Amino acid sequence: AHARPAEVHMALGRLLHRMGNEREAVESYKAAMVAAPLAVEAVGALARLGVPDQDIIALTGAEAQGQGWVSALVAAQARKARGDFGPAKTTLTQLAASFPESPEVLARLAACQAEMGQLEEALRCYARVRSVDVHYLDGMDWYASALMQAKDVPALNKLTYSMLDTDVRRPEGWVAGSMYMELKKDRERAMEYAEKALA
Repeated sequence: AHARPAEVHMALGRLLHRMGNEREAVESYKAAMVAAPLAVEAVGALARLGVPDQDIIALTGAEAQGQGWVSALVAAQARKARGDFGPAKTTLTQLAASFPESPEVLARLAACQAEMGQLEEALRCYARVRSVDVHYLDGMDWYASALMQAKDVPALNKLTYSMLDTDVRRPEGWVAGSMYMELKKDRERAMEYAEKALA
């Protein structure tokens, strides 16, 4: 039989979850992780559906391969998805100390800080992500949101153009542009950018 790619399992899981079939949704998300053991979106979905961290970590096979850092990253992602930001931040802070050049770890840490209302820390951490890899886009729409909260119009403008220069097809740059236009009180262009983000 032909194995389905993780994206198909994820789409099926979302559909089943919306229909109220949580047990079947969990199975689809687990199948996504079997197909792609580090499927971060599946980790979050399983955590929100109440699957214990250890069960999620077991799907990655990381502990069996002696990759404890992967287990820690998955556990932090699961805690973040459940809204348990304090423990997630603690784990991500430890991972950031071990992997200070990892934009993935730093972006997740910044997101936790932002969710906890630690705006200045989050802004510094997001700036660190950009200094490590200016082309890293995952989660940078949350950076734009933090800049919008801080009302830092010049930094938001710079971030918008940088992200659009990196990849005009990704939504993060358009989301940032929409926020920038909103801060500039240009609601019509803000809507145009938001529509491009959704396209």
